[in-house]
Amino acid sequence: MKFTYPLLLLAALVTTNPVKAQSYYLDHSFGTNGCVSNLSVTPNSRVNDIEIQPDGKIVGILYNSLKFQVFRLKKTGDLDLAFGVNGFADVQLSATASNYAVSLALQPDGKILVAGVVHQNDDDIAILRFNTDGSADASFGNNGVVKTGTYTGCNDMAQKLLLRPDGKILVAARKAKTGEKTKELLIQYKDDGDIDNSFGTNGMVMSSYDGNETDLQSATLQPDGKILTTGYTYVGQVSNADVFVTRYNEDGSIDMNFGDEGRVIKNYVPTAKEDGRRILVQSSGKIVVACYATMLSFLTFRLNEDGTDDKRYGTNGVSSLNLNLSDFSFDAMLVGKDEILIGGNVETTGSYDYNIVRLDKNGNSKYTFGANGQITTDVFGYPDYLFTLAQQADGKIVAAGSSIKAIGGLPYPSMIRYVANPVNGVEDVLMQDKIAVYPNPCYGSFTVMGTQSSELYLYDIMGKLLRKIELKSSNDYSIIVSDIPKGFALLRDVEGTVAYKIEVL
Repeated sequence: MKFTYPLLLLAALVTTNPVKAQSYYLDHSFGTNGCVSNLSVTPNSRVNDIEIQPDGKIVGILYNSLKFQVFRLKKTGDLDLAFGVNGFADVQLSATASNYAVSLALQPDGKILVAGVVHQNDDDIAILRFNTDGSADASFGNNGVVKTGTYTGCNDMAQKLLLRPDGKILVAARKAKTGEKTKELLIQYKDDGDIDNSFGTNGMVMSSYDGNETDLQSATLQPDGKILTTGYTYVGQVSNADVFVTRYNEDGSIDMNFGDEGRVIKNYVPTAKEDGRRILVQSSGKIVVACYATMLSFLTFRLNEDGTDDKRYGTNGVSSLNLNLSDFSFDAMLVGKDEILIGGNVETTGSYDYNIVRLDKNGNSKYTFGANGQITTDVFGYPDYLFTLAQQADGKIVAAGSSIKAIGGLPYPSMIRYVANPVNGVEDVLMQDKIAVYPNPCYGSFTVMGTQSSELYLYDIMGKLLRKIELKSSNDYSIIVSDIPKGFALLRDVEGTVAYKIEVL
């Protein structure tokens, strides 16, 4: 069962089991009603990647064809005006052609690395580094910018930026040239932006699966420094792609001890396209690949460290959800104890909505997460597309991408944040010197008395916002609950803290 509400009405999505459920509310302390949608006036743009700073601020990049755009938000969702110019650091590398920011990483010293594509005759890889205040880092490349192209006539497109523990920078990309098959491309840089010639051949690695089209989509680093890449390849097929996983040694050579001479190819539905979008390494060393697949919703599979199938994951090593065939995943991350959070889109009544799925470490749906293991959000009542996920240190989940705000409109960047609270066993954490609630349990109505000004929200057990209550000192407010199902309702403050669990008789 899936529950979907427009954002202006939605406050939470929770499972129907109140004993074990964990409710996720749109965080009203973030942006407007839990959403930030004022990041760009440029249509056909989206938030493509986000990272959370140690101080809780959110750094993100906008994907559009005009310029590289980095922004920073305060914990409230407001633009951090101390960053760049009015919260943005913009760089236009080409005034007459495309500029795309694709991937983002934060250095331990707080500097911000961004990788993307700039078109100058051909598509070249661009890396930019910013200081913590959003200014260009003059110690990196040419006034904060490094541009790299392989050969004349080649289109080199960055897909993922990785930061090694020693400060070296690895860009995983795809190399395409007219008349040739697309290849994987890895380039490693020193901390100052110079190419690291100790990696591969003159700092670069190019490879493909048996000469077939090999389109890299993402990459990650193992704790031992080895590199895992994933994407799709065409093996004897014209239209239906297979997922690939490649492992490289730290120096860029292919790890021949992994899979079949360094590679694993997977095809679960021969007539479908299956494309590795994110690759994760669990604490056990096992490898989880989250896929964009046209016949299997939110497809993931797991490999052992040597590249063999891990049959203990999901069903014979594979997990997918029985959603619509047009539902796709775009991002994934590990949370908690190696559990898997997947973000993407689900189709609802001809439109698309943000969708987040949580699996346990073995690929089983985490039914205590949201509604039957997933959270679905219709942001403005029109199509929404989720591209990136992050989790804050306090457990709040940030999801971002793009949304359409009107019929026939174009997508603009959007970002939402969820806050989790347990439905069962909630303690009354707002002290009696702030509010009093009586009677509890209640029949038909209950009374809230404020001894100081406060703002509270009441939700039914399905997470739908029922009432907004503005308390004023020493005033009593009678709240009607005869229109909600018997059971529990939740009362919380604007910061997201559950104040009381109300039992409705």
